[in-house]
Order: sequence, then C-alpha cells, then structure tokens
Amino acid sequence: MPRKSAYRDWKVVKKVKRLSKRVEIPGQPAVERLYAVIRCPFCRQRMECAANRVEQLKSVVAKSHLRYCKGAPSPSESARPVARGQGPSEEGKGIVDY
Repeated sequence: MPRKSAYRDWKVVKKVKRLSKRVEIPGQPAVERLYAVIRCPFCRQRMECAANRVEQLKSVVAKSHLRYCKGAPSPSESARPVARGQGPSEEGKGIVDY
C-alpha cells in the first residue's frame, strides 16, 4: 500500500523539459531533464523539482517554500487547539508535608 502524501494540496500542474540544473561538465553537451511544476495552494506560486523524484522531493520543496510564503497560515493558526483544564495534581509528586 503506498504511503499517503503529507502535501496532497500541492498539485503537479505540468511537466516541462529543461536543461538540467546540475553543473555541466566542460566539453560535454547539456542534458535535458523532465521537471514537475508544483503549485502552492496558498499563494499559487510555482516551483520545480525533478519529475522522476517528485514523490520524494515534494515535501522538501513545500517546506522550503512555506518558510517565506505570504499566503500560508501562521503556525499558531494551524496548530491543534490545546485542551484547557486543571494542571497535573500535586499528589504523588514526591512532596512530603511533615
């Protein structure tokens, strides 16, 4: 069973052929590579990663983009609500009253 993606909202919009981003070796021809274009669901900006590794790299691309994305919710907005109630009791904490 395949693993569920943590970034399901980050869709691959299209795939494009471009010259490889890897450093070229002098004297050898440039290599074309297929890149997947991924769109941020918050600001609609597009990012690229190698199409053959999109499942492994999608989370890396998303996390690095979310550091500066202006449309993404702040961590405090997306955090789970904290249960409010009484704190831990003092009973059994090793407090001895003589």
